[in-house]
Amino acid sequence: MYQTALASLNPDWLSHYYEASVGPFRSLTKLPIVEAQKIQANLVAQGEVFAGKRQPDYLEIRRELELLVRDKFIRKGGKPQIQRPHYLILGSCSWLLEWYRNGKELRIPLRNFDWETVASSLVNQGCPLTKVVAESA
Repeated sequence: MYQTALASLNPDWLSHYYEASVGPFRSLTKLPIVEAQKIQANLVAQGEVFAGKRQPDYLEIRRELELLVRDKFIRKGGKPQIQRPHYLILGSCSWLLEWYRNGKELRIPLRNFDWETVASSLVNQGCPLTKVVAESA
């Protein structure tokens, strides 16, 4: 019992959350902007999932921030292997499953990562990412 509790405090995996019908490691920002905007508009019209509650300029802001973070990562010696990031969290957060109609969690052991290709950030839950990135630029 204690080993399970301790493992949750010191996880040795990253989790990726996704919609089961879409599959893991899909990202709107990898798509051409017009295609991504159509998908986002459909999610908003349906209003059933977390992504459907985003502000109208969400995709533009996210794309800009992803490029800014990628550039900073490279300047610090990082070697990203893809143009747009995939998002994972350290350990698990079961309520993220609620962001999706049929949410799934994919766990990947930390030992499977080449840390020169992984950018990480710790964001205070009360502080918007745009503020954190802008202040650290």
